[in-house]
Amino acid sequence: MPGGDTAVGRYQWSVQGTTLSLASLNNDPCPRTGFLNNQSYVKTGG
Repeated sequence: MPGGDTAVGRYQWSVQGTTLSLASLNNDPCPRTGFLNNQSYVKTGG
């Protein structure tokens, strides 16, 4: 990947029931970080 390891965001994740939680392990240069870092998502439907 261009930029090496510093160009890749790394995240720790955990699942509790139907909730997926994410936490950043490094400084993610991608603009998507606001949708991932310290966020939780709940599974709905099938």
